[in-house]
Amino acid sequence: MADILTHMKNYSELMVALSYTALLYNNKYIAEEVMELEETVDKLNYEMGKKILEKASKVNNPEDLLSLIHITEATEAIADAASEIADIVTRGIDAHPIFKEAMKETDQIIARVKICSNSIIIDKTFQEIKLQSKTGIYIFLIKRGKDYIYSPKKHFNLQEGDILYGIGMESGVEKLQELANCKAQA
Repeated sequence: MADILTHMKNYSELMVALSYTALLYNNKYIAEEVMELEETVDKLNYEMGKKILEKASKVNNPEDLLSLIHITEATEAIADAASEIADIVTRGIDAHPIFKEAMKETDQIIARVKICSNSIIIDKTFQEIKLQSKTGIYIFLIKRGKDYIYSPKKHFNLQEGDILYGIGMESGVEKLQELANCKAQA
């Protein structure tokens, strides 16, 4: 059960960050990622509910499981709220200028960068390319096909088509795009 709840927490946190980024930059691709993640959280919520029901028959006091139910419901509510923010973007509604101004006051931005076919970072690990040192961008998520890899480790091997999600300064995003989009020299 702990692994399901951990995934739910990680995905809901990610969804909040991505939904605000989608709204700030009016980026439908990021908004669509949030919507996909919301479906994943819904499935995890269902699985968690089944696990709690199974566990209820095996414990002396089923009321002890109420806190798990509350945490699961709250995490699902966070994911739903993030998808509502992303839905603003998918419906083509622009963010209010006050929101954009408030978000620009933050020091860091979230980047979404896809690795292209001729990128020099394909088949390399974060450790080999020293990605965070070179770009100042911390990669907190990778989407590979339909899979999401949360908090990839330094030995994670990058592949063509991977979509990297990172947080850092805007100048670092440009460096990351150069590496991923084949503009950097080996």
